Amino acid sequence: MQKYLYLFKEDLKFIAFELENFLDKFEDSVFFVTGGTGIIGKWILETLCFLEERYRLNLKVYVLTRNKEKFFSQYPLFRDCRILEFVQGDVISFSSLNVVRDEVDYVVHGATESSSSAILKSPLKMFEVIVKGTWNVLECSKNWSPKGILILSSGAVYGKQGKKFLEETDFGCINFTEPLLAYTMGKEAGEHLAMLYFYTFRLPVKIARIFALVGPHLPLEGSFAIGNFIRDALKGGPIVIKGDGTPVRSYLYLGDLVIWLFKILLEGKAGEAYNAGSDKAISIKELAQLVADFAKKELKEYKKIEILIQQNKIFSSASDVYVPSIEKAKKELGLKVFTPLEEAIQKTFYFYRLKREGSKDEV
Repeated sequence: MQKYLYLFKEDLKFIAFELENFLDKFEDSVFFVTGGTGIIGKWILETLCFLEERYRLNLKVYVLTRNKEKFFSQYPLFRDCRILEFVQGDVISFSSLNVVRDEVDYVVHGATESSSSAILKSPLKMFEVIVKGTWNVLECSKNWSPKGILILSSGAVYGKQGKKFLEETDFGCINFTEPLLAYTMGKEAGEHLAMLYFYTFRLPVKIARIFALVGPHLPLEGSFAIGNFIRDALKGGPIVIKGDGTPVRSYLYLGDLVIWLFKILLEGKAGEAYNAGSDKAISIKELAQLVADFAKKELKEYKKIEILIQQNKIFSSASDVYVPSIEKAKKELGLKVFTPLEEAIQKTFYFYRLKREGSKDEV
């Protein structure tokens, strides 16, 4: 597989194919993106760069970032994409959002910090960034009068899930007095703000509640189980399950997610929320085995990759299910899971293997 900038060309070609019917909406458009240097943001930026190169759409994309030089030092190839204009500033600083000189057609707000370490360090700061950042973006959007505003939210807003797959109208169980739920409560407050701006100012706000993901740019360290498993497999194992392996998850490939996000932005109903994820449930133990089986076939130097279950009660919960219903997105927007989990794991594995080897050549 060959790369475009950092992502695989075949992924970008597939995204472009799925979005071809909406190219007229992209043409001559100005985007404003927050969180563009994050996991999802990098996919959005590279997709827009690819669409511009492929179709000559006359796009312009403003990207808000706290430190553009740091971003360029890590991802220098983004300098070569002429449609990107990086605006240095913080999302909670209103003045930093005023430097956009053009009328903005589409706003994608994804700036947030979601890591467990950030929550532990300062739950108040996390809540502030989510809520104030959303407020600032919505205030600026009043002046721009955009055609669409996409707020990237999270499936975490539902709280604790039962066995039923979560629909957009469901309400979970949340302890409002728990400080470490700052991310969940911040996302809920951000959604409520967005709806207030829709009802008060008729801003065309759409919300994407994003569930678990897999794909290039997903960190292999930190709180992402599937990333940890791929990291362990690349080292030859053992693949470590911190809990008992019973929690149930589902994983949407990041390339699929980009298609979902653009279709929600362009075709979704204003004032509505859409789940964005896979409805293919899998236990953490089954997921670890899937990664191990693939790695054993690909890494000839390792004859066996073991799975170690630590049985840590902190990470174990028999009722821990985090899987969305995606019927609304299917029926209203024609969306589906395009990439099987096995293929998503393969692509993520290849991406990090290439990165480890420092190569951009074909695998």
